[in-house]
Amino acid sequence: MVIELAPKEKFGEFFGFSKLSGKLSSALGPLVWGTVMLTYDVIGKAAYGWAMISVGIILALGIFILSFVQKESS
Repeated sequence: MVIELAPKEKFGEFFGFSKLSGKLSSALGPLVWGTVMLTYDVIGKAAYGWAMISVGIILALGIFILSFVQKESS
């Protein structure tokens, strides 16, 4: 996706941003999961459902943001 969307003169910058966002998401996902699990630990097994919902919301937000990216026609 980065190769298709990034201008040739800014490819390194866009690729670096792509890798940075990947690294941040690999830290943010478990952090959100753990925080929700610790917060809702008193309700028992239902905490897994809330944790899954929270990660699903983040996923849906990412898909929503990506839906606005338009590919230039060449």
